[in-house]
Amino acid sequence: MTVLKGSVHLRLSGTLGDITKVLADLSASRAFRIEVNERPHANRHGFDVHVYAELFVLDQEMPR
Repeated sequence: MTVLKGSVHLRLSGTLGDITKVLADLSASRAFRIEVNERPHANRHGFDVHVYAELFVLDQEMPR
């Protein structure tokens, strides 16, 4: 049985390609579930973007 243990709000800044790679690695983990705001926001200063996400920490319990 998998239950949610808590969540962490993330604001990732950088190039869209780098952020996509990081989110893909996090999504591949079985320790987390991630929900991403699909719309990247342009940074006010520079050419990068920022993306908001919420990472849910999963607690792995043994079935009874």
